[in-house]
Formats: sequence, structure tokens, C-alpha cells
Amino acid sequence: MAFSEFQYSNRSSIGSSPAETWTKEESVQNLTMSDDLMGGRQARLDISSPQGQASARYSAYQRVRILDRPSNVVLFLGRVTNIQNEHRKQNI
Repeated sequence: MAFSEFQYSNRSSIGSSPAETWTKEESVQNLTMSDDLMGGRQARLDISSPQGQASARYSAYQRVRILDRPSNVVLFLGRVTNIQNEHRKQNI
């Protein structure tokens, strides 16, 4: 997805902050989206994370989104459900 942008929210849980701020993730290495009738839409990402810095930015149920650039259309809006550190590859 060459013209897509992954962003994460400052909201780590439901109702945790009054104003939501979105931040672009600069370290995305791979992005795939799938849509399943029974499982819903899912986005899977590989994010470069030397020394585990990126894993500190994410928590369970944190809001995330994928935007189509330059139209700013939201392609995906969801929450973080699984974070796996791969220390050998230095990514999450």
C-alpha cells in the first residue's frame, strides 16, 4: 500500500483523554489488510523497533487507523489487539 499512512492515537483506552491526537508511525516496514466474513477486517503491520522503542508506544486496545494519501480517506479504524516483539528481527 504505497499511498497509505498508519497512525496511532494518544488514547490508550476508551475515554482516557478528552482530545484525540493522531501520530504518524514512521517505522512501518510491512502493512497488510484482510477482510473475513467471520473475523472482520484486520490490519497486520511490521514496525521497525531497535532496542524495543516502538513497543513502548503501543498498548492493548489503543486506537489505530490507516489513511489513504493524499485523499485522507480512512481505510481502517480499529484497536491494537496483539503486540509481538521479534527481537531477532528488531521489529514488533
